[in-house]
Amino acid sequence: MNKSSKELLIEARSIAETEPDRAKKIFEDLANSAQHDVRSDAELELAVVAYKSWRLDEAAERAGAVLAPTAMASASAIAMAGVLLEVVHDFKDEGVDEDLLAASTTACIAVGESYMAAVGLGLRARLRLADGERELALRLLTQAEEQYEASGTVLGVPGVALRLAVLHAEERDYESADAALARGMAHLARFPYGGQSAKVLAQKLRAAAEGYAKRGNGQ
Repeated sequence: MNKSSKELLIEARSIAETEPDRAKKIFEDLANSAQHDVRSDAELELAVVAYKSWRLDEAAERAGAVLAPTAMASASAIAMAGVLLEVVHDFKDEGVDEDLLAASTTACIAVGESYMAAVGLGLRARLRLADGERELALRLLTQAEEQYEASGTVLGVPGVALRLAVLHAEERDYESADAALARGMAHLARFPYGGQSAKVLAQKLRAAAEGYAKRGNGQ
């Protein structure tokens, strides 16, 4: 019995990490032939594949296709494509449309796409910090930490926690810095097999905690 387009989409997503070439072929077939909603979801998946492979022009083109009114994409796909497009623009140093980024991030939160919401919040925080808006950057990073926690990702929470700790320490608020680092380390402790990246991040968190402890004690 032939599988429906949605069943094929689910199958491709389930094998994207273990059989990337096969998954990509399914996504490409769906992007060329499926109904509007599935076609846009497949196009988004291909945009993510391109982004992870540093094919940034292709990633931007595919994300833009999802955002086109004629695509008739799902709310989820539109929200994630908006964040991805602006992340790509940032990497290419082409200027970020902060209105689109903010709207897409808010939409990701609304539809439960926590990971992409966190990515968008993190980028917004960095842009606001670059303009000297430290308080807003702190709020955005705090929201990003919450969204990473909701997504269940291993590295997102401790990565943001480290960024928060640095900002707090720059304000000599070592208590808040320590609290952020503690959250990051507690999160990593839940993933003892998180791999080398997790180990490196844990080392950075511990080193920062030791450094801030000395500063907090006036050493």
